Amino acid sequence: MNIRKILVDLNTPEQRQIAANCLRYAAEARRCDPISSCHGIILHHKNIPNNIEQDIESTKNELESYVGPDRVPKFFDLPMPEDFLTTSASLDFFVEKIKSLNAVQKN
Repeated sequence: MNIRKILVDLNTPEQRQIAANCLRYAAEARRCDPISSCHGIILHHKNIPNNIEQDIESTKNELESYVGPDRVPKFFDLPMPEDFLTTSASLDFFVEKIKSLNAVQKN
């Protein structure tokens, strides 16, 4: 599709600027990784939380081997609501839940 036509069909200068930036980003991603381009970047970023969880578990196991399992701080998981950050009510509920944690849970 013709890039000029895409940009001309948009209504406002802000929309054209956003579209131009998106097209530039996609072109740069394609240049850096011609095979997976944007899809590869998305997959990379989706894997970051999994990698962090694996790092945390690995670090916890290593710490247990040095100080013993009874001296490793416990991790309290707060489930993330599905609509997190999409409504102010969900964010307020989450903040209140964090505030209600005791000192051990906060650490």
